[in-house]
Amino acid sequence: MPLTLIGLDLSRLLRLCAVEGASTLYLMSHARPALRVRGDIRILQDERAMSPRDIDEALIDFIPTDALDSAATTFACDIHGVGRVTCRALQDHRGPGVIFAMTPTSVLVATRLDLSPTALGLCDEPDGLVLVTGARGAGKSTLLAALVEHAMQNRRDFIVTIDEGILVVHESSRSLVSQREATGEGQAAAIHAAMDESADIVAVDELRTEEAARLALRAASSQLVLCALRAADAPSAVDAFVKLFPAEERAHVRETLAHALRGVIAQRLVRRNGEGRKAVRDLLLNTPAASAMIAAGSLPDLSSALESA
Repeated sequence: MPLTLIGLDLSRLLRLCAVEGASTLYLMSHARPALRVRGDIRILQDERAMSPRDIDEALIDFIPTDALDSAATTFACDIHGVGRVTCRALQDHRGPGVIFAMTPTSVLVATRLDLSPTALGLCDEPDGLVLVTGARGAGKSTLLAALVEHAMQNRRDFIVTIDEGILVVHESSRSLVSQREATGEGQAAAIHAAMDESADIVAVDELRTEEAARLALRAASSQLVLCALRAADAPSAVDAFVKLFPAEERAHVRETLAHALRGVIAQRLVRRNGEGRKAVRDLLLNTPAASAMIAAGSLPDLSSALESA
């Protein structure tokens, strides 16, 4: 069934997102639709403002019936002729709204993201832990998906991805991929299952709980584990990982992490004058010096070991 607002074709707006290279479509009550293009908001002045009923009518076919009754609901869905999008339904003082974040369904090529050969080399490791980090909205999920795709194209392995909601769909190529959705305590169970199934690579977006971190660290002794983790920079990511554990265990965790960690890729988005935003990345490789700093708890000193990714 077409997704049609009263007098407004939603599929047309989503296709416009793709044509304009927009990352996000915003539909808010009593406001014109808006796009985010290269980091900047563009209000579509040729479109009319939407009423709360417009939005309810547009969403009723594919948003869970109770979604608009909650403060915010996030989920992913496939829209014919457009592809996979992440939807966030919300309520504000004017009424219902929805934010559509465009997610890639085609192959993500890591080199297209201008990752350095050293950063891509982390995908060749037979085992160990790789952390992908950044603030909210910095593109961690896209970066993690690109690393998974790079591994799929260059290895012959069994890869398991674990997401709260599958945003990027990978197709098995040289490697076999299994994608699973898990939230809360289910994340740890999914990691445990991947270990039992002898997955060669386990990718987790995003690591949240002590038990999940514990299992990721255990899996890293025999499998390559790629984990997204929210933190401002690479040293903070190492600290955030350690702090997922109880205080009395952290010294031991640092020692284990000092051996298991292969590297940290930290990404942030910076504005360019008139050209939107670009990704800037730092790379922390677990050199002998960095390993010693992690084991000793000298995490602020890790900044001296950063290089461009």
